[in-house]
Amino acid sequence: MYLDSGRKKISESRLVEFCQEAFQKAGMGVENSQAVADTLVSANLPGVDSHGVVRVPSYIRRLLDKRVKPNPQIRAVRQDPSFVWLDGDCGLGLVVSAYAMKEAVALASQSGAGIAAVFNSDHFGAAAYYAMLALKHDMIGVAMTNAAAVMALRLLTLTTLRTPLPI
Repeated sequence: MYLDSGRKKISESRLVEFCQEAFQKAGMGVENSQAVADTLVSANLPGVDSHGVVRVPSYIRRLLDKRVKPNPQIRAVRQDPSFVWLDGDCGLGLVVSAYAMKEAVALASQSGAGIAAVFNSDHFGAAAYYAMLALKHDMIGVAMTNAAAVMALRLLTLTTLRTPLPI
């Protein structure tokens, strides 16, 4: 927090409310806008600002440009007692990933382990948010994603690494 910079502090509840309103105005339903707002603000609270509300404009732009759906019809393509493969229906990753972790927790409640895999989705923000959803159920959560395998190598310039990163 920039306490000495003269910037105005905004309460957590007001920030969540702002995010919800913004996403609802972009066509998102109440439940989905709540999931997005919770995810973004939860990133800001411990200081992971790169994955917090700073992303609101880019996510809204994706919705308005119809690159992602505001209210995807997420469906299971394949499921067994401990695994579900979900089609995210081109939904915003924050919505689809929150849904996926809820599904994984439900599976784990029944079978002792739950894995949800997602395709046809979008940027999912801060992975820690989804992993921590499992904590509310006394479970251990793991969240990961794939993305373009491009990373600047430390101490080198104009060099990129284009291989999958190890877990």
